[in-house]
Amino acid sequence: MAIDKYFVACERVRPTETMDSSRRPITTYASTDIRGYIGSGSNNQYQASDKETVISELKFYCNDFNMLINDLVRYEGKTYEVCSEPKNTAHKNSHIKVSVRKVDEVKQH
Repeated sequence: MAIDKYFVACERVRPTETMDSSRRPITTYASTDIRGYIGSGSNNQYQASDKETVISELKFYCNDFNMLINDLVRYEGKTYEVCSEPKNTAHKNSHIKVSVRKVDEVKQH
């Protein structure tokens, strides 16, 4: 049973810093069509400034071996940020696994 039968069409969006005509940094986005699947997740607790924060991270499996940390994934109408290094977990070069977390309000130019 191959994992890619669960993959759906989605999109990888890579942010890139460039300079505009006034020499101010702006972020541009390049999109690539990929296929992937969001699986189970975990909740991680962090302590910062005497406040506890819980961040949910999900496992994302895809066929894109060019995935990088901080890339965005548009999956079924939601946007997720890649927050781990890609891993070739099956060692068959058929898919990779990364951790993603949901992000809201991604401002794009």
